[in-house]
Amino acid sequence: MSVTISSLKNPKTEVKVKAASILWKLIEKNKELQVLAEHYDGVEILSKIVKNEVSKIELPKEIPIGQVQGPSAMNDIIEANDPIIFSDNELSLSESLLYNTLRALSYIVISNDSYLKRVIGNGFYKEVISLLYHPTPKVRSSACLCIGSFSRADKTAKQPLITEHVQSVLCKLLGDKYMEVIENALRALCNLVLECQKEVIQSTDCIKLLVDLSQSKHFGLKQRAIFALKNLLYQVTTDIKKSVITKLSYNKLFEFLNDKEHLIQGLALAIIRNLIYNSKDYVQELLAEGGNNKFLNVIIDKTNAINNEVKTEAIYVICNIAAASEKHKKLVMDDRILGQMVSLLVMD
Repeated sequence: MSVTISSLKNPKTEVKVKAASILWKLIEKNKELQVLAEHYDGVEILSKIVKNEVSKIELPKEIPIGQVQGPSAMNDIIEANDPIIFSDNELSLSESLLYNTLRALSYIVISNDSYLKRVIGNGFYKEVISLLYHPTPKVRSSACLCIGSFSRADKTAKQPLITEHVQSVLCKLLGDKYMEVIENALRALCNLVLECQKEVIQSTDCIKLLVDLSQSKHFGLKQRAIFALKNLLYQVTTDIKKSVITKLSYNKLFEFLNDKEHLIQGLALAIIRNLIYNSKDYVQELLAEGGNNKFLNVIIDKTNAINNEVKTEAIYVICNIAAASEKHKKLVMDDRILGQMVSLLVMD
């Protein structure tokens, strides 16, 4: 590790590119090596490399029009089920250095909250945000990955990111031409939408893009888009709830409830939980949708799911229904639900 980190100080760009590439591949899934990399001042050295490279280039202040796809291209992304790949265009040495350095940095900082606070606190995040506008997709993707790591800091520590309106840039990148850029933008957005001013998200095409991506055949895109919608609905105004459910539709939400993947089922229940929270009107609307207690019957069935996350979310939904009014409380106090609640209480 010491040799690899020291190679990042080599004056030859080729050597630094190789060292950064080796580093991120070593530490990507190994927390002990992530901590060891920081022990050798990995964060400071990598940050300096990024700052130096950014100082050499002039980056646009807006997402270039040609970088954002039209409806037909978005449909191609949604229908794709292949591994996420970029075109075979070769990167320049500077682009390779940025790509590999940002990836290495993103993996080190997530290993410790103090690393995150330090790298955000010293203002370095501004250079990373500027690279979200880079014309090369691999650099945009790794910048999104880095912002995703920063977004895992606590609410106070990541406030500077929100102040810089990084969430607005990430929303635009959901319409990028490259799948890996979209996926990494989604990773970051999932955390940031919990804390940011959600009216800003509502005023863009972000909700529509998230709904479109939730239909993707690529599981990573689908799961993260639904996760972001779930977080977007957390403790929001009725206007935002209306924007989301109008674009998503109850029919699609019902499909998610019956998805073959437990993770999608759990996220669908979490969307319902947030949608109906503290809202008698949305409880009523949900229960009336489709007739014959269509949603309620499925939600009750989910309390008996094999997957504990699905089961837990279903119970939360029933609690939120019961909290709406005395009428709704009586509705959920039938033998099926009470029997299931009792059986859960006595489980080992």
